[in-house]
Amino acid sequence: MDDAFTLLRQAVELLPEDAVAENGVTAGDVFEDIERQEWEMVLGLLIEIADIHPVTVHFWELLAEAARQMMLDRSRRWCEWRGWEVQHGTVRATLSLPEAAG
Repeated sequence: MDDAFTLLRQAVELLPEDAVAENGVTAGDVFEDIERQEWEMVLGLLIEIADIHPVTVHFWELLAEAARQMMLDRSRRWCEWRGWEVQHGTVRATLSLPEAAG
């Protein structure tokens, strides 16, 4: 079994080059954080990017195992759940409130 850091590198490589999170973080930014060995931050950024871009079950499995190795149980459970969603299907909706008429 690969270590958490190798798993995170493998996960980044599964993202399209143009993948961007809502906050503007790109896959390239994640590579920079990998170089700085900001492992927990890398995991969080990968989760954020994957919330926007479709990814495979394998991607979520890599993140779940990395989170397990880093003893981040909440992140592990989230990644396992997201992998289950990819495998079994789900509908996601983003809700927003209209601006108040003034």
